[in-house]
Amino acid sequence: MAKIFSTEQLSLDGDKIRIKTAGSANTVRITSSDGNSVYFRETDVSSLHGQDSENKAALGADITTLSTLESNDKVAVDSSITTLSTLESNDKVAVDSSIVTLSTLESNDKVAVDSSIVTNVSSLHDQDSENKAALGADITTLSTLESNDKVALDDSISVINASLTENDVYAAQPTVTLAATSITVDYTSVGFATAPAVVGTLMSTDASDPIIGVMLEGAPTTGEAKFVFSDEIPSSNYKLDILAAV
Repeated sequence: MAKIFSTEQLSLDGDKIRIKTAGSANTVRITSSDGNSVYFRETDVSSLHGQDSENKAALGADITTLSTLESNDKVAVDSSITTLSTLESNDKVAVDSSIVTLSTLESNDKVAVDSSIVTNVSSLHDQDSENKAALGADITTLSTLESNDKVALDDSISVINASLTENDVYAAQPTVTLAATSITVDYTSVGFATAPAVVGTLMSTDASDPIIGVMLEGAPTTGEAKFVFSDEIPSSNYKLDILAAV
C-alpha cells in the first residue's frame, strides 16, 4: 500500500533542488535551495497548454485558409483550363478557317495559272499563224522578185548577146608571101551584119628588113578587105596585123 508523506517542501540531491507548493492548491514549483532560481512552475505548464491551444487554433485556421486557398486555386486552375480549352477551340477554328482560305486561294491561283497558260498558248498559236502568213507572203514576194529578176536577167543576157553579135572584133596576123604586092584578108567567119572598119599594119620579125608601106584598097565588105604594098615583099619575115570591128 502506498504511503503518503506530508511536507511543505522536499529537498533532493543534497539540497541542490527543492520541490514545494506555490502557496495555492494544485500548484508545484521546482527551485534552487535558496529559492532564487525557478526551474519549473505549474503556470509554465498552463501557459504551454494555452500556447498549445492557441497554436492548434492558429494551425486549424491555417489549414482552413490553405483549404480555402486550395479550393480557390483549384477553381482558378479549372477556369484557366476552361479558358485554354476555349482558346484551343478558337485557335483550331481559326486554323481550319485559314486552311480553307489557303485551299481556296490555291484553287483560285491554279485556275488563274491554267487560264494564263491557255491564254498564252492561244496567243502563241495566233502569233505563229500570223508569222506563218507573213513568212508565206515574204516567200511569195521573193518568188515574184526572183521571177522578175530572172526575166530582167534574161533580157540583159539577150541584149548582151545581141551586142556581142553586132560588135564582134576580128583580129588576125596572116603571113605575107615573098614578092607579094598585095594581100586579101577574109573574115566571113565573124558574120558582120554591116561592113566593119579594118586596119592593117605591116611588120617584120627581122629588124634589118626594109620598111614597106601598106594601104587598104577600096572599102572593106562584110566578108573581106584588100591591102596593097608600096613594093614587093623582099623576105618571108613580114606579117600583116589585121583588126576589124563594126
